[in-house]
Amino acid sequence: MSLAITHFAFGAAVTMLVVTFLAPRLRFPRTVSVLGGIWAMVPDAHHVSPAYTEFFRSIQESVYANVFWAHGYLDTLDPADTNEAALVAIAFFLVATVVAETAEYYFETGVQRRFGREARAQATVSSLGGTFATRESRVTGSFSRLGVGALLRTVRLVGGLLAVVGGVGLHYLLFRTGSYLGLFAGVGALLELVGAVTLLEDPAVTRWTDEHLSPWVRDGARAGVVVAACLLALPLVFSLSTPTPLAVLNAAVGGLLVLTAVRL
Repeated sequence: MSLAITHFAFGAAVTMLVVTFLAPRLRFPRTVSVLGGIWAMVPDAHHVSPAYTEFFRSIQESVYANVFWAHGYLDTLDPADTNEAALVAIAFFLVATVVAETAEYYFETGVQRRFGREARAQATVSSLGGTFATRESRVTGSFSRLGVGALLRTVRLVGGLLAVVGGVGLHYLLFRTGSYLGLFAGVGALLELVGAVTLLEDPAVTRWTDEHLSPWVRDGARAGVVVAACLLALPLVFSLSTPTPLAVLNAAVGGLLVLTAVRL
């Protein structure tokens, strides 16, 4: 049987992807993802539950265990509770998080929709106020909108920076472990690429690069990054020649690398 962290990471990752692409307007998507991870561990509840132990054990030993995000199937694939399977599940969760965050950048999140509604409502009130609106209220409203925009921009920049730091950390870990080199390299490069794209899409950064870097330098750097990402993605995708769960994960990371590089 797989470790509890394996089931949790896999269940949370699958829930996150389902919510992102099938229910993008659902509120509190990260909370739902955590609940999905807990749902995936339900058949193992007999290890900690003070009651209904036999009930939970019967679920784990039946075909209904797969209702809990393929719990039974994962136990069959990993009968020895290996740390390697847990590492693969955690890496899958990390990749799913990157995919969800990238998708939410293109499709409005609940928070963005709420801010949009508030901004539109405030604009409507200001227009209806007409001559009755004082200069002070207009200035206050402007500062409020600027504050929200600055907050969202700061969150994006911090997220991009953390993604780059996480990718560099995985590449550092790459030299300290002798296993899963391709996976560590791919996920690390993916995080670095997502972080770089997020930072470069900031208007201030874009203006700075336009003013201080010539077009051929920008185009050359962009082409170099795309080529490097594709070269790294190729062996990851070709690992599907021997289909295993790890090969599928490697191929998924390789595909995400190419898709993210295209955004440059």
